[in-house]
Amino acid sequence: MKKTTQLLGLPIMGIKEGMQKGIVTDFMIDANTKKVKYLILREGKSYFFSVVKVEDIFGVGENFVTTPTIENIKALGNTESEMMEAFYMEGTTAVSSNGNIIGTIESYDFDEKTGEIISLDLKDGGEIEGDKIATMANDMVFISEEGAASIPAFTQEVKQEKPQADAPEKAEELTDYQKKQREFLIGRKAGADVQSKDGSFKIEKGTVLTDELIEAAEKADVALELTLNVE
Repeated sequence: MKKTTQLLGLPIMGIKEGMQKGIVTDFMIDANTKKVKYLILREGKSYFFSVVKVEDIFGVGENFVTTPTIENIKALGNTESEMMEAFYMEGTTAVSSNGNIIGTIESYDFDEKTGEIISLDLKDGGEIEGDKIATMANDMVFISEEGAASIPAFTQEVKQEKPQADAPEKAEELTDYQKKQREFLIGRKAGADVQSKDGSFKIEKGTVLTDELIEAAEKADVALELTLNVE
């Protein structure tokens, strides 16, 4: 098992040739299998990129990633169609299945032989087991409720009580996950029309999201739909 941060910046070495060919700069995930499929490599300071399949990795050490031969390293253009459908995990937002933002994914651990994602590391220090990933889409990773419940800080935030209704002069305080959700949405554009079930609330495609609009979406119970349809 290796953490992505351990591989970033490492050069890849072909054992047969004894030659280096690029350094690890990113990881390409197959969203359907939820596994890391390729390591993305950059050659020197150039803008020439290539890839190597995880299954062609022989080992990962402190100084090099090794592959039996540099012939396993292919030009990035050869995987163009896969790139279009691939998912890139780091920096994406983890969201619970019922629509609560959990946090930002900073790094993750994966099996360097199979590509299986073992765990996700959140920016605030939380950790989510890889088998709790429900789906990956639109720069978001959806986590099962069981997975979200395993994060003590997140669970505590969700259980916080709202201020009493008999004190209207005091503004309702936002929980941390609501703050994270608003920070994620504010300034983005709606990627599609979003409307409440009764039709009383609607945000049209292309609308720039403000704090007031996001608050109104929360009250209309369409915050999750809005989160799934932003540009």
